[in-house]
Amino acid sequence: MPRPLFALLIVACASSPLLAQEADRPGPVPPPEAEAAVTPRPGPLSVRGHSLFQIAAIDFVPDAPLPIARGAWEVHFSGTWINVFNYDPGKFVIDGEFVRASASFWYGMTEDVIVGAIVPVEYIGGGWLDGLIMDFHDAFDLGQGGREEFDTDEFQIVVGDEKRDARSAAYLGDITLAMQARLLGKSDAHPGLLLGWKLKLPTATDNDFHDTHGPAIGVTIAADWSVAGFQVYAGLGAAYVGNTVVIGEELERLQYSFLISVERVIVDRVSAVIQVLAQSPIARDFHEFSDWTVEVSTGIKIQVSKSVAFQWAVLENLFNFDNSPDVGVHAALVISR
Repeated sequence: MPRPLFALLIVACASSPLLAQEADRPGPVPPPEAEAAVTPRPGPLSVRGHSLFQIAAIDFVPDAPLPIARGAWEVHFSGTWINVFNYDPGKFVIDGEFVRASASFWYGMTEDVIVGAIVPVEYIGGGWLDGLIMDFHDAFDLGQGGREEFDTDEFQIVVGDEKRDARSAAYLGDITLAMQARLLGKSDAHPGLLLGWKLKLPTATDNDFHDTHGPAIGVTIAADWSVAGFQVYAGLGAAYVGNTVVIGEELERLQYSFLISVERVIVDRVSAVIQVLAQSPIARDFHEFSDWTVEVSTGIKIQVSKSVAFQWAVLENLFNFDNSPDVGVHAALVISR
């Protein structure tokens, strides 16, 4: 009913008992307003680097912006399953599957500062994806890259003529303490700016990778902005790694990483993401593992509800196929309150 007529009706009701009785009867219920569309919270996929030594020793990917209000908290559960076959005849063979599951806890200290802790559990073993990958390569005539020379679904590390101990095992990874500070909020005029700190503690339990194991400290800076309907995120990270030796190879003390991610909402509650992560050489002197790694992840993010979100992605190496995974799958669940 138009507002002027509604106002006249109220006046008439006030001046006429008969009309006042009629006004006591319930009128038509106005239609509810349309529910606002729910869109995923912008930000990159929570995927780390998956070169062999990065899995074993370091996790300093630039932070995602986490808009957590003061006094609020979030819990992130994530898991990544990758198949690694790195083979350079006469130099090395690294063949296995790696699963990393982690829980991270975040709390808003102020409107612009949050603190958190990341607790990972990791598994290294032979797995069962080799046969599927080889069938896929055969179906598309991609070649096996030497896979056919070795038994499938076995975990092995061979350097030169020496076969290293390689037992399948699950173990506690390195616990990381973290802090984020929002330096500049995102607007139409400029991107948002985020500064992050991380301290990795050498808490990993005994396994065949870590000969010596030191702490690490890192800093990241990241920007996020909106461009023509796309959410763009870019970040730089640097870390100093304490004395760490992995399968007999010493790691570089200084590590650098660069991440760029582009996200687009495709339907209500769902967005598509593609991102590239580049990381500096991590092994001091170990063939292709002393080169940069460049990995691409393609996936989707689903905002299940206001407080629950899910993400899923596929990982692939871009350039150097001897120092990073053949293929990987990532999934994560975010619960906020």
